[in-house]
Amino acid sequence: SLFSTSFSPSARSKSSTSLSVNLVCLCVCCTDNKYAPAVTLNGHIFILGGAYARATTIYDPDKGNIKAGPNMNHSRQFCSAVILDGKIYATGGIVSSEGPALGNMETFDPHTNNWTLLQSLPCPLFRHGCVVIKKYIQSG
Repeated sequence: SLFSTSFSPSARSKSSTSLSVNLVCLCVCCTDNKYAPAVTLNGHIFILGGAYARATTIYDPDKGNIKAGPNMNHSRQFCSAVILDGKIYATGGIVSSEGPALGNMETFDPHTNNWTLLQSLPCPLFRHGCVVIKKYIQSG
């Protein structure tokens, strides 16, 4: 399942800060999405891969619907993902619980609705973090 969270900051005082939180549990039946990262792009939540999956699952919180997106080039569980320049980048991961770890990354372009395999990483990675720093993707 996927948890959708929205935060609404309230008026702040010098003594305390309060926050309103709404949690919604969604049953994502399109794929087995455990061990899958999720990122937001253009108002949608993208769930990438997961256990033995190449699937992309897309949730639209405004409409409340879930749909299948295009498959990635590789099954990716325990991968990491970031957004850079309006595209999703999925790095590393493993194909199955026995491996192998992936030493590549791929990108999703929402304008073409396609995943493209990119250059190799310096080494295979899984269960790693990933961030964007000054237009560079840092994994490790």
